[in-house]
Amino acid sequence: MEVEIIEMSSPDIDIYTFNPYDDPDDPDNRYPNRLHITIEMVIGAEGKGLDYWIDIYTTEYLARFSPCPYDKILVINEWNLELITNELNKIVKMCIDAPEDTYKALSRYFHWEYENYIPYEEALKMAKAKSLLLQ
Repeated sequence: MEVEIIEMSSPDIDIYTFNPYDDPDDPDNRYPNRLHITIEMVIGAEGKGLDYWIDIYTTEYLARFSPCPYDKILVINEWNLELITNELNKIVKMCIDAPEDTYKALSRYFHWEYENYIPYEEALKMAKAKSLLLQ
């Protein structure tokens, strides 16, 4: 069972057709490499996976609009989907070999839909323990 990126997309753009030199938000093409784009991924095996996302920043964007969150980001010089995909796949492959759970290892590099998730039973126990302390 090989864990891989099953699907990639962005809520901001169509990543497969995006051309920074043909951006309606920058009709004069003054800033083709001033980008911040969120990439959403389904990572898993056998067609099933969990949702992760990462923010992609160009160096030009960071130079102009810093500060930004420096956690779980990928910094690039220019938009190149092939290069971005290769880097994301390298991270996934590295996490497969991690000693802990692969999905938790992935959450060190990507935002995860279950980040900070506490199962209901555990949360209930914590709430009861806290209420006993307050009495």
